[in-house]
Amino acid sequence: MQRERTGVVPGRCRSTAIALADLEAGFPPDPEDPQFALPSLICLENTQSRCGGVVLSLDYLRQVRQFATEHNISLHLDGARLFNASVAMGVPAVEIARYADSVQFCLSKGLGAPVGSVVAGTAGFIRGVRRVRKMLGGGMRQAGVLAAAGLVALEEHPRLAEDHANARRLAEGLAGIEGISVDLAAVVTNIVFFRVTDERWTWQTFVAAAAERGLAIAELGHGRLRAVTHSGVTSADVDRAVEIVNEILRRQAALLRR
Repeated sequence: MQRERTGVVPGRCRSTAIALADLEAGFPPDPEDPQFALPSLICLENTQSRCGGVVLSLDYLRQVRQFATEHNISLHLDGARLFNASVAMGVPAVEIARYADSVQFCLSKGLGAPVGSVVAGTAGFIRGVRRVRKMLGGGMRQAGVLAAAGLVALEEHPRLAEDHANARRLAEGLAGIEGISVDLAAVVTNIVFFRVTDERWTWQTFVAAAAERGLAIAELGHGRLRAVTHSGVTSADVDRAVEIVNEILRRQAALLRR
């Protein structure tokens, strides 16, 4: 078994990991008091999308598992990018999922399948999931072709390391551009958050200028711009993206000097 790599810890983004004290505060002092709702589930996301793809460590997952057991409450893992966490930590996905009662992960997103997600848990839990899926119209016929693509995605998941390397390449390139702010320490998987600090631009005008040049980025709250690397993005694409950002800011500066 590979050792978990160091440096991948909860706490990035200030709110990446839910503090155990905050979880405790979610329970009423008197569980018999009918005025208060009783918690029934803890849900953790690994990797953390809105914190830039950072990873919850195995030590933290152990602590939350113990907390859930002590409070007789279930723990669900939103593992939409579970295999990105696996590659980043250098441990099998099962070592991350083992602390949860149930787990969901996407075959699309980083894994690159055209569509699909998988839910895992006890046999009884899965029976309930299938019923809810049917009630919501989620049943499919002749889905084997999609399942085949999902199997390929799972078999080739080690290639996610390329996406992580490309995200780091992008972040380092953006960090070298005046007018762009990026937290390199937070880039550990395939998501890069950055801000445009050049006051001549709003995030809206910057995103529009990037789109005109064929670069797709999105805003994800509070002016933070998000770029995600995946199987369709090469290192050459990353270099071109950095060039486009640099061109946009330099062009504006040149126009002002005229």
